[in-house]
Amino acid sequence: MTKPRRNDLCPCGSGKKYKRCHGSAAASSESPVPTDMLRATEEFSVAAETVVDRFAESGDVRPTPTTIYHYTNDNGLRGILESGKIWMTDIFNLNDPTELRHGVTSASGVLKEAEDKTKPEIRTFIQQMSSILEEDIERMANFFVCCFSLDGDDLGQWRAYADNGKGYALGFGGHALEQAFAAGYPMSTSVMTTFQVTYDDAKIRDLQKKIITKAIPLISAPRGRGLSEETLQEYMRGLGI
Repeated sequence: MTKPRRNDLCPCGSGKKYKRCHGSAAASSESPVPTDMLRATEEFSVAAETVVDRFAESGDVRPTPTTIYHYTNDNGLRGILESGKIWMTDIFNLNDPTELRHGVTSASGVLKEAEDKTKPEIRTFIQQMSSILEEDIERMANFFVCCFSLDGDDLGQWRAYADNGKGYALGFGGHALEQAFAAGYPMSTSVMTTFQVTYDDAKIRDLQKKIITKAIPLISAPRGRGLSEETLQEYMRGLGI
């Protein structure tokens, strides 16, 4: 049996992520990272996920719409009818592939603001992370999306997605669509969720700042501990949400 990844559902059937269930005990017993540092990364992970969950919940205040619309052209309609499926698209193949990069650029800016020039390890970490976010996001980000709209007659949607007005606006039952999407993980509704997209830069920046502020002090935790390179790498991986 393949070992679950940290963010996979635990195979015990609890509905929790592996790192929150049996993976937590396994990590403590197998890891060369000192117990106090493991505890700190676990506390950070919980805190960071709480920030993200609250952000998602704040954008989910509207009830699921009765009908939601997907704009498409002739080929898109034919594919949906013939396959009985709605396919998702790589985010970097969209008409506007800059949306993800917009959020990444914001995160890079928050990182640079948090730089502590008195601690070289933090400076190095922030410089490396900023470089990765700005230059390697296409290689790292595996996101697929399918776009829907609350408006069944939106000029911008007709022009951008429906063959400049010659295509179609397909109406789907909002609850049925949401349930079909969430059914991919029947044991846990927290893994597959739906919520309204937000373009509020201030809110996104605030979320990023809260997470980065919690993470920065952990970068200096290995200082003076005499840890091996392998242990340091495992510790840094543990800082991922």
